[in-house]
Amino acid sequence: MKKSHPSRSTSAFSLVPGASPQRGYSEEEILEKAVRVADGRWGVAFGLFMTFDSESSAPLWIASGSPLDARRAAKRILADASLIDQLQKKRKPIFRADPKAPSVLIPLSRKIVPFGIFCLILERAVWNRADFAAASEIAWQAGTAIQTLRQLREKERALLRWDRFRRIVAEISAERQPTSLFTKIVRQGIAFLGFDSGEIALWDPAQSRLIVQAAVNMPAGSEKATFRMGEGINGMAARTGRTIVLHRERASSSPAKGAKAPPYQVKVASPLRIGGRTLGSLSLQAKSAAKRISDQDRFFLEALADQAAIAVENARSLDLNQKELAEAEMLRKTGIELSAGLDRSRLLETILHRALSLSGLDIGWIALWDSEQGCLKVEKGVHLPPALLGKKIKIGEGLVGRAVQERKVLFVDPDLQGGEPLCEATRQLSLESVIAAPILWKKRILGAFCLGTRDPDRRISQQARKTVEALCQHAAPALANVSLFESLRGEKEQYRRDLEARLEELNLLQQELARKEKMAALGQIVGNVNHELRQPLEVITNAAYYLKMQLDRNEIGPIKKEFERFLTIISDECQSATDLVNELLDFTRKKEAVSIRVDLNQLLESLLQRAPVPETVRIKRRFSRKIPMVFIDPIQVSRALGNFILNGIQAMVQGGTLEVATHLTRKSVEVVIHDSGEGIAPENMRRIFEPLFTTKARGVGLGLPLAKQYIEANHGEINVESRVGIGTTFRVSFPRLQAA
Repeated sequence: MKKSHPSRSTSAFSLVPGASPQRGYSEEEILEKAVRVADGRWGVAFGLFMTFDSESSAPLWIASGSPLDARRAAKRILADASLIDQLQKKRKPIFRADPKAPSVLIPLSRKIVPFGIFCLILERAVWNRADFAAASEIAWQAGTAIQTLRQLREKERALLRWDRFRRIVAEISAERQPTSLFTKIVRQGIAFLGFDSGEIALWDPAQSRLIVQAAVNMPAGSEKATFRMGEGINGMAARTGRTIVLHRERASSSPAKGAKAPPYQVKVASPLRIGGRTLGSLSLQAKSAAKRISDQDRFFLEALADQAAIAVENARSLDLNQKELAEAEMLRKTGIELSAGLDRSRLLETILHRALSLSGLDIGWIALWDSEQGCLKVEKGVHLPPALLGKKIKIGEGLVGRAVQERKVLFVDPDLQGGEPLCEATRQLSLESVIAAPILWKKRILGAFCLGTRDPDRRISQQARKTVEALCQHAAPALANVSLFESLRGEKEQYRRDLEARLEELNLLQQELARKEKMAALGQIVGNVNHELRQPLEVITNAAYYLKMQLDRNEIGPIKKEFERFLTIISDECQSATDLVNELLDFTRKKEAVSIRVDLNQLLESLLQRAPVPETVRIKRRFSRKIPMVFIDPIQVSRALGNFILNGIQAMVQGGTLEVATHLTRKSVEVVIHDSGEGIAPENMRRIFEPLFTTKARGVGLGLPLAKQYIEANHGEINVESRVGIGTTFRVSFPRLQAA
């Protein structure tokens, strides 16, 4: 196995830092939780989670427990190349009987990572192959949670990076001097994207060449060097209009005049384009071959180039005559203001108000493209009737639809055009002059805005049209940035919810394993209790029976009544202990019903006749007039329903009413047992059928779990409703026995 990626660690392996800004989650905590789940079942010393990156020579891994022990175990596993190759190809779990570090290696599904291994280092070199399924489930849950956390961190880093990019855009947009602007663009690109050097070249129509305007950390003579269109990486990016990436090559096979190109391992260039025109290109270089350009880096480079093109165009516009200077300054400030906004509603208001202010018009609205409905939808308006907000405009419909369809600014004087169909909205507003402009970003429709006036003496000048076109170029990247920001924020929130769901599933898995272990221990305890307790109980019961017989035969004076009372207590307590043992045995045995035809009304009446009902409790019967015949085991169902009746009576300490009813539906027979007792606390509702859970002073908490088993063994369903201070209702339903 090769050494670790130099950007991660100087040693052979890399540990992932574990502190998430969201609720304190970390990868080590998730792995530790998975190890605790597995440790209760198989005896695990610690765990490893390794992922293999195609661009890195060493795996990225995290560990629970001692880092030193984990590092040693990882070295031993990764040293076995054939084992890693087998895991990657077959994707099946393997038990590795290493005397120093016995381990279970579980390759993760490609749905989680391209290739990853979840490893449990066991305390003993003992493993049952039947446990691979449970171990794989733990590995899947933990691996999914860790990968989700990593994706969440990536989205958080993207959001932080986006905020930094936004500040960079605001900074370069605020620069007025062209020379300082060029240098600032290159320096910000180098620092933001992590390169070593860079340059910006602009197209000179007079010379028909690209001329380097600023070079940072480049050899002497690089500045003012010239390139033909298509020459070198700068020329290729400018000619093709696409971002060009070169790896492990010289900066240019044909260096520019007067410049000596140093060797660069990575070089990338992106065109500066605005309104379909190529202004030049921005190129960055890195000397290290380890430099990788991700899709996110490419996006930010292209976004920086687009913003740089706007800033360059604005800086050039400052050289225009004094009349246009004020408008250029306003556009520059508008660009700064728009680039700093991330709230969609405020951004639309700003675009609309700036458009009206710069064009000198007084009425307008802005519509955004709705991809689901395939039309434009009016989102904001100034001096616009509320009824027009939300209006849908199809492509090619009216002036706005035509402007989007033809992808250019259109302006119309209705009087001169003889009733040009501007769209019903402009007719209702009685506009005299109207201008409509599409908002396009990289050939994609984002929306459009429409401006107009009711003043018959005001006309839309050519300068106003240019101003609106320039504003569209500022508005388009701002809207695109807001859409991307909202998408990143939504993805981050989705990853956070996914992470919480995975952790919840891991907790449920841990609880399920704990319950199974608890039940296994209960079965062993029951066997011991049955053997050790039943025999003494039988001896005590027989002795009490013998003494009672002697008391019946012989008169031994005034203490006979006391003897009889204590013998009765002994017999009753022995019977209670015997019932407890029987309950424990019944609970751990498989329930097989011996079903016959049974009238539930008769069965319930028999149970109520035998129930110990205090004088303060009133029994209310609401039996169905039609005979509720079912096919059940009467003994099992009697025990279950008798338990519900007894619990209801015991819950009414101060007295009350116990209502027992039967109902017939088309497919089932329902038994309802309702008491007016103190009710069950909400926090205890989900645990009432949990074995060994009880709130009573006496009892072991097997009555309701055993009753539930009896009901389910007879194909029944049970539902419980309870409100504190009002009472509890048990609803039990069985399939109805249809008449032959």
